[in-house]
Amino acid sequence: MNADKNINWELAAKVYAGEADRQEQECFEQWLRYPENQQEWEKIMNELKQVDHALVNETVDVDKAWGKVKSRMTKPKYAVLNIKQSVYVAAVVAIILAVVFFLYPKGIINVDQYLVESVNKDVLKKVELKDGSVVDLNYKARLSYDSQFGNEIREVKLEGEAFFDIIPNKNKPFVILTNGMKIKVLGTSFNVKSTSGSGLNEVNVSSGVVEISSVNDANNKLVVKAGEKAIFNLTQHSFAKEKVLNDNYLAWKTKEIVFKNEELSKALGIIEDAYHISISYPETFNIDEAKLTATFHKHSIDFILDVLDKTYHVDFTLANNN
Repeated sequence: MNADKNINWELAAKVYAGEADRQEQECFEQWLRYPENQQEWEKIMNELKQVDHALVNETVDVDKAWGKVKSRMTKPKYAVLNIKQSVYVAAVVAIILAVVFFLYPKGIINVDQYLVESVNKDVLKKVELKDGSVVDLNYKARLSYDSQFGNEIREVKLEGEAFFDIIPNKNKPFVILTNGMKIKVLGTSFNVKSTSGSGLNEVNVSSGVVEISSVNDANNKLVVKAGEKAIFNLTQHSFAKEKVLNDNYLAWKTKEIVFKNEELSKALGIIEDAYHISISYPETFNIDEAKLTATFHKHSIDFILDVLDKTYHVDFTLANNN
């Protein structure tokens, strides 16, 4: 990572502790000018608020913490700062690092990586990569990539679901690694769904062509074109390909849903995924025999539930949602 993008933890601690002088504050603000750095710092600050009560109950060994901090630091970037190694600042650094380790316990990110996570189910998280490609993250999805992204290769790691709109570059294929699967593209748009616990990965291609392979066997691969969907079975390490019948796989992003004589049980699943909610109905209602034909255009969930109520003459309600 370039020096001006590498966080100075001593400086960050002084800023967080309110002990930074004007020159130090300006230096830190220069670091924050990089969007990736700002996202990383905001995430750390948000998590600090949430885990504060848990952390303050721990006894902080300041000398030990300071030693760990110094061992992780690179050469000071700001030679003019001459930061004082105060006990208070050392403790703050220890707390900040504790949060960083709490956020990334498996080492998914380090000082040479960026990570973006969608934490608000009501707001679409958009990531603009420096090659011009755009990634829309579904709720709880995580995207990580190296600080040198685009210099020689374009590679990202995905957890969860996201829609990719990739800028063409024949000399630098775009590669996505996710849950046992590798996706290689030159320039196209597609949706990737990799949900932990489901045992299945899905790739719906909107435009262009993608090549999908198993990370354990590069020869086990499949080419998927626009209008097609690939399903990767993680247990059997096998691929299947189907025609895409509608765009409901993008409902989480567009809130556009079209049902044509769809089984109601499947329709409810699509609605629940799109709005990140759970729907309940009376046990006496025979959902297996019900089908739905309807079009929803960016409607609220309350509107959709009202349509279901009037269509089937039973009460559809929101279940307890996390």
